[in-house]
Amino acid sequence: MGQTTEPDTHDMQTETATEPQSPAALLHAWEQAYRQDFEKDNGAVFATILQRFGLDVDAPAMLEGTIEFVRATAALRELDNLDVVAFLAEQRYAPQCTATTYSLVFDVCQHGAACLLTAPDLRFIDLADLYGWPWERLELVGYSSFWVYRIDGQALDAAEIEALDQQVSNDIAFDYGDDEVSVDFDPDSFEGALTVTICDHPDE
Repeated sequence: MGQTTEPDTHDMQTETATEPQSPAALLHAWEQAYRQDFEKDNGAVFATILQRFGLDVDAPAMLEGTIEFVRATAALRELDNLDVVAFLAEQRYAPQCTATTYSLVFDVCQHGAACLLTAPDLRFIDLADLYGWPWERLELVGYSSFWVYRIDGQALDAAEIEALDQQVSNDIAFDYGDDEVSVDFDPDSFEGALTVTICDHPDE
């Protein structure tokens, strides 16, 4: 009898292995899950945030703004050949479901709002690039200010505020000179949150 040849299971597994998802597919899956979580509480998480910071937009508008900020950040990371998967994993509607430390809530020039979650080093978020990013839906560019606060509800301590000040300043200064924008840090106006305001300097 001839010798029976066993199938090469390694080759079979290789051939049937699932191909990695494209960034577009990853974003689509993330967005669908995020929208579903929003619908579960009818936007109550965002409504609370908007009320806290006195933002004159509604929760659905903040949902759209958040999705736009996530898409912009993912596009910037893809452009630089940086990881998108880990960034998307941190962006959850219910912040307690992630291992992140801070929530960043953006005021889009008093016409919109968005929320991104981040680790203390702000590693996935390019604040300078987002400041210059065009939002087609709103026909606006960038944002006017943002707030940083701890997801666990604890107050920011002096060391955290100093570290955030340095990280934000370094990020903005990488793309903008002191003669182009000013950055103001206010730890007192909103309890438990650091307010960061960025203003363009008018051309002389």
